[in-house]
Amino acid sequence: MAWSETRTITTNDRIWWGAGYGRLHWTRTWTVTELTPDQAGTIRLRMSLRSAEYDAYADADGSVVTYNTTVTDTVSFGGQTVTIRGPYTVGDTYTGYYDQEFRVPASWAGQTVSFRITGQSVGVVLGASPAQPSTVSAADGVLGQPVSVSLNRTTGEVTHTLTVSCLGRSETLLTDSAEVTAVWTPATAVYAPLMSGTDCEAVFSCESFYQGQSIGTETKTVTLRLSETDGAPVGADGWAAASPYNTGAAAGMSGWIQGFSRAEIRFDTSKITTKYGATVAGCSVTALEETVTQAPFRTPVLRGETRIRCTVTDSRGFPFTETLTVTPQSYAIPALSSIRVFRCDSQGNEDEDGSFCLVQAALSCSSLSGENSCGLWASFKTRQAEAYGPETALTGGTAQLLSGLDPDQAWDVKLRARDTLGGQVEAVRTLTPRAWAMKFRPDGQGVGFGRAPTEANVLELGNGWCLKLSDANGSSVTLSYAQLTQLLNLI
Repeated sequence: MAWSETRTITTNDRIWWGAGYGRLHWTRTWTVTELTPDQAGTIRLRMSLRSAEYDAYADADGSVVTYNTTVTDTVSFGGQTVTIRGPYTVGDTYTGYYDQEFRVPASWAGQTVSFRITGQSVGVVLGASPAQPSTVSAADGVLGQPVSVSLNRTTGEVTHTLTVSCLGRSETLLTDSAEVTAVWTPATAVYAPLMSGTDCEAVFSCESFYQGQSIGTETKTVTLRLSETDGAPVGADGWAAASPYNTGAAAGMSGWIQGFSRAEIRFDTSKITTKYGATVAGCSVTALEETVTQAPFRTPVLRGETRIRCTVTDSRGFPFTETLTVTPQSYAIPALSSIRVFRCDSQGNEDEDGSFCLVQAALSCSSLSGENSCGLWASFKTRQAEAYGPETALTGGTAQLLSGLDPDQAWDVKLRARDTLGGQVEAVRTLTPRAWAMKFRPDGQGVGFGRAPTEANVLELGNGWCLKLSDANGSSVTLSYAQLTQLLNLI
């Protein structure tokens, strides 16, 4: 019962009889009770009205005269007029109750309504019912994890039946229970069909009951997402393995080589465990900002330590990823050091008149776990020639002699080192001709100053020598090679 109100209304009805009249005093006591709203959304108002004889006035001699005078009580409300009791007979005492039920919309709660009882108007304020449907509180969450539900009720007498619907499945969490909290964790079968990143809605519906009657239903909709952690496949050790892929000059080598090797990834899908009936849909490899989505899964050439992201995706779109780290062996082209090149005699003794050349150089290269080796060669040509002659194989660090180098010619001697991978380095040293103050050609047809003559009928000057011209008066002019060249260009 929401509330009740009792009021007393006194009416004076004149009763006429014989030589005079008396006044009959009636007391009407009534009670209006507001019940809770029913399923139709209306408030039931019940009126209990009792009329009773209070007193009567007699005639002059004091006797009470009873006539068949009657009084009828009526109640008017909302366009309805109902006879409550009557007719009443003077002298009659009525102590029973008469109940009359009226219905008004639940939206009238808190408003003043007016009853008319036997001509008198009485205003009654309808109080708001304390038994309102409980509201539902729940937060968005993640499928596979508990969702907490709170029911906010207005009175402890309310009970609940709580259900949840998600992805076409329904589940009852509470049945006519006084509990105000519940926890729901959806079964795996509920969300197994979802694709990666797909959200779904769960609708919690709470029907409230008061004194055994339903007083309304409230709902709450929350959004649930499927976590990748819960839905993703899992790979066992070795599901993705990297091996060096060597081609070209590195073909046949088994190790990781900086600047030559690429990583080739092989996937063993038998070591992939998918969830909820999913299957393996595809694999991919990402390294050095490049992604490969189909076999062969090879990375770009490795220049140093490289992180390789290996991913398998199931048929629902969930990924499983593992990062492999590959560190190739450092590689550098061969290097020459401690180079010695000079003219010598046949015994290797330094001699500017010798026709031999001693060559020696230290050689180093990247070992690559013993798979790389390096060779050293020497060749020579005159300074004026365009191409070098045949190469002679040398041993790194060991002095060796080259023959056939005319001591009166300038020679370029080239050392070249090359390894298995094709990396090479060259170094050139120049042998200057031996020095002469003046030398004639063997045939006497030429002369050289500061050098050996090479051409017939020509006066040749060696490097650093100048031409000095004098006349009979003692005047002279000295011209260097550069000055002579400039002078000849002007002619």
